[in-house]
Amino acid sequence: MISPDDFVVIAKIGKPFGVKGWMKIWSYTDPLAQFCHYTALFYRRYAGIWQSFNVAEQKEQGNGIIVRPEACHTPEEARHYTNALIAVQRQQLPELTEDEFYWVDLQGLTVINQKNIELGIIDHLLETASNDVLVVKGEKLYYIPYIRGDFVVDIDLQKQIMRVNWDVDF
Repeated sequence: MISPDDFVVIAKIGKPFGVKGWMKIWSYTDPLAQFCHYTALFYRRYAGIWQSFNVAEQKEQGNGIIVRPEACHTPEEARHYTNALIAVQRQQLPELTEDEFYWVDLQGLTVINQKNIELGIIDHLLETASNDVLVVKGEKLYYIPYIRGDFVVDIDLQKQIMRVNWDVDF
């Protein structure tokens, strides 16, 4: 049986596109076109269960991606999927090197600084032009650049801890 933890969200469905059942996709993959390489997709609306998402057609459109599910032929049918999340099973993700991590695996880690002070929990990450940024929620909100060696000292997924070189007063 597949556990909900086996799914990794890779995109969110936007509004309908055109009149033939297409819809916009906000892909979280890097590069964006990586989304089109996944074949076994699942979708979930709100707090529902993951359901199979069978894509009949997909293509890059401008700076994004559009898809048409097999059972979707009108904008009204496409609207049913608006704001749903799209996921793949974790085993479909490409293997990473020893020092690489998926963002989803960093979210929820406890962040501790060089003085052993707990700063909070990684809520999410932001992609910026220069580097990614960890958004850490604790007694206050911290925005820590995700730069290995300079600010991010160690990541231990087993212990769910990230050690950072960051002052509590920043």
